[in-house]
Amino acid sequence: MKEYDTDTNNQGQKEKRKRPWFLYTLFSLILVLIASSIWLATSNAGLRFLLSMASRLSGESVQFEQINGSLRALTIQKMRYASEDLRLTIDDLELQWQPQRLFSSRLEINALTIGAIEMHSAPSTEPATLPESLRLPLTISLQQVDIGSIQMFTLGHDTPDVMIAHLTARLKSDEHQHQLQEIKAKLPFGMLQGSARLGPDRPFNLSLRASLDRLHTSSVAAPEGMVSIVLDGNLEEIQGKIAGTSAGAKGSGTFIARPFATMPLAALHLSIDELNPQTFLADLPKADLSIATALTEAVTGKLAGSVIIKNKLPQPLDQKGLPVTEIRAHPAITMEEIQLDELLLQLTDQASITGHIAWHIAHATGTAKIKVNQVNPAALDTRLQPAKISGNIQLTGDIGTQYGMISLRDGALSLETSLTRTDAMINLEKLSLRHAASTLTGQGRLNWDDAQSFHFEGKLSQFNLATLVQAPPSNLNATVTLSGKLSPSIEGKLGFAIAKSHFARQPVAGKGQLTFDATRRIKSDIHLQIGSNRFDTKGAFGIKGDRLIVNIVAPALAQLGMGIEGDLKAQLTLADTFDSPRLLIESSAKRLVLGENHQLSKLKIKGDLHQTATTLAI
Repeated sequence: MKEYDTDTNNQGQKEKRKRPWFLYTLFSLILVLIASSIWLATSNAGLRFLLSMASRLSGESVQFEQINGSLRALTIQKMRYASEDLRLTIDDLELQWQPQRLFSSRLEINALTIGAIEMHSAPSTEPATLPESLRLPLTISLQQVDIGSIQMFTLGHDTPDVMIAHLTARLKSDEHQHQLQEIKAKLPFGMLQGSARLGPDRPFNLSLRASLDRLHTSSVAAPEGMVSIVLDGNLEEIQGKIAGTSAGAKGSGTFIARPFATMPLAALHLSIDELNPQTFLADLPKADLSIATALTEAVTGKLAGSVIIKNKLPQPLDQKGLPVTEIRAHPAITMEEIQLDELLLQLTDQASITGHIAWHIAHATGTAKIKVNQVNPAALDTRLQPAKISGNIQLTGDIGTQYGMISLRDGALSLETSLTRTDAMINLEKLSLRHAASTLTGQGRLNWDDAQSFHFEGKLSQFNLATLVQAPPSNLNATVTLSGKLSPSIEGKLGFAIAKSHFARQPVAGKGQLTFDATRRIKSDIHLQIGSNRFDTKGAFGIKGDRLIVNIVAPALAQLGMGIEGDLKAQLTLADTFDSPRLLIESSAKRLVLGENHQLSKLKIKGDLHQTATTLAI
């Protein structure tokens, strides 16, 4: 029994000797962990270590530059993230937060400031689906966020899809709701203010109140305005109200949106009154428009209804107006196609344009069938000649290539043309202008190269000028060519040849060429004979020392049928430049009759007309 007690005492003494070493070791380990945590949390070296580990764990897809501060209050000059379908850059990030709160499942951020965010992402090919839950593992409190600018791009594009500047807000999130409070941001079209709440569980109850103030467009003198937006409901179905005013125009409307349905917009009712487009952009026409839109999803996935636009102030285009009294259409919209059925443009002077337009979204192809009914060009623009034009216009194509066929008529006058437009050119495949037996046919092209070069070839057949303008009857047969370029300045060459033709019952023949270039220089070589009367030009005008000589030898002016009789012989010399021209005249006539009451005999004219001196002898 004594022997057993002795062994027990010896073992107890050994345990007592070991226990201090174990406690010392555990205490030392705790001190090391605490010191390491303090080092990581409070030193710049610790912050750099943590972010370096984060970069390595991400496979270097996340990178940091110019790291300063500590874990509690840090600044990062630039942060980059790159993956196959996303590139993200964050500049000038400053964060002040309380990392110790993470141990109580709270993320508390005192202030988050970012200079700029730039994101390039690939478009998603997957349809959007309603999430199962929006609950977060932490309670979040973000007291202040301030972001200088946000730009979102589609990968491969240089123009941003979304631009936001000077964004400030507060964020709170718990098990009951997510809240964005005191939102302020500058958008391209105005200043946004508002607040929003979103539930964490399906169907995700939603409430948003926002306003857009100081609305503006690209026009410097555009008026200010205001739009208010109210959203209620949930993410499965959002009910919205919108109202606004700007420059005398006022509008209001309601809509229903289903973001995750086949047709995201389920209904739209919109009314706008007293809208003058010119107040928003000076180049737009002046009008007094009222717009009424009523669209509903009567069939699943298809939005249909009506759009009516009325103009109380129709005016011609040359008076900076809009010569339309009413526009009506019945849109039918799906995610695959947009159609405008029963399209009507009611013009002034009882004219109208009707038709049907369709655009297939997936294939990016479209068609348009337009009917023109009794359109008077002079009612559209008073500088044009009165007419009653009717006919058909058909357009087809996609983004890269468009085709057009135009068939119009005004009494005996008709126009038939077909053309193709591509990224490289406009090709006029057929042009046919007819009036009775008179025809003008041709084809040409305009290239979209740097020079914008063009070429046209035309043919006149049995063409009677008297059907278009006041002139004696004629029967002209000719070929015409026109070629040149439009950029950086207009240059071109016009050529013609006339044969087997008559004017005022006199034979007509001739040919000629006229060129003009960027130096404002004209070269002419024209020979034309009508009956026994001859008209010739030879030479150039536009550069100092140039001479353009015009010779007229007309022994029988009565043959021209212009109400002039007698004879005329003249030589006109146009010299030098447009800025400092000189005109030399030598002319004579044995007998010249102008109308019924004016007659001249043995007329001689000699003159020298210049900018600084003029001599004229008659």
